[in-house]
Amino acid sequence: MIRAAKKIRDRFLYGLVLLTFQDRFESIGINIRPYYWMMEGLGDIALPEFKDNPDDYSFEFFGAEEMRMLGATEERRGKEEEYNSWLKEGKKCFGVKRRGQIIAYTWIDFDEIRHFGNNYRLKDNEAYLFHMYTMKEYRGKDMAAYLRFECYRALREMGRSSFYSMSEVFNTPAIKFKRKLNANFVKLCVYIHLFKRFHWNWVIRKYKT
Repeated sequence: MIRAAKKIRDRFLYGLVLLTFQDRFESIGINIRPYYWMMEGLGDIALPEFKDNPDDYSFEFFGAEEMRMLGATEERRGKEEEYNSWLKEGKKCFGVKRRGQIIAYTWIDFDEIRHFGNNYRLKDNEAYLFHMYTMKEYRGKDMAAYLRFECYRALREMGRSSFYSMSEVFNTPAIKFKRKLNANFVKLCVYIHLFKRFHWNWVIRKYKT
């Protein structure tokens, strides 16, 4: 009960109110999710000045040890097994630590996009960025933007130059930090799943890229 109350409080605090209402509808079998398909890493990016000591931070790919560390936190407890299964599937996790403590991370798929009924095979120069998470203590400090920027750099060194992601329309913080990094909307879609039986995925609008 306390954990549920904290979750609702955090969603109001971080501008995710409408997502909370979506979750309530989903609990009675009505799941309606408008979302954007986005292209990231485009053009020159002007990041805000890093206000902390950069020597305290390290950006790197995470492995099994980091999955164990995440699973031991209150925020990510119970995720270790799922995350390790993603690593075994060939997905990668790129994150940032401050003095050895994990503060944010994102996942990368090099093979395909699977999201709300999408099934898109990625080309050799493409990557799909998903499941971005910043620890609560570090939210509001532009860490998501810094992490994403460093992730782009690491992926380009691996020969990947086109980066896709999805953001739900009402997830204002996610869209805000991606736009800060010059991300463009590719298309607006809506996913509808009713009573665990019927589901549709429609493209509402395509944008010029």
